[in-house]
Amino acid sequence: MPLTAGPFPNFAGCLGYLDATYKEQAAMAMPKPIVTRQGDTHQTILSTKGVDRGPGQQAVYEAEIGHVNRAIDTQFHQIVTSYDWQRFTLKCQGPVFSGSQQDGYDLQGIEQIPPGDPLVIRP
Repeated sequence: MPLTAGPFPNFAGCLGYLDATYKEQAAMAMPKPIVTRQGDTHQTILSTKGVDRGPGQQAVYEAEIGHVNRAIDTQFHQIVTSYDWQRFTLKCQGPVFSGSQQDGYDLQGIEQIPPGDPLVIRP
């Protein structure tokens, strides 16, 4: 889906928007998963190279924000992993901004809980 921002008075204004978006998204990223009492985990990750300045008055910011969830299914002794994402492409050509966002997810992964997994809290 297309994204809109601006209008910007100049390239510096548009570039400032890309930088601010990068900083905002970087602040959402978690350095390690949060573990619940049941042993489930959640983590938000950011995959990006940051804002890339091109030649002249061009800049691009591409990023993927991912949400990784790991749930413990003690009944079937399995770990169920899910991943959903948002991908962004934001561009400045002089003061003109263009951008798009894609949302999606990967199919769930299922694996057996390894014997003695320390993250699994058993009753």
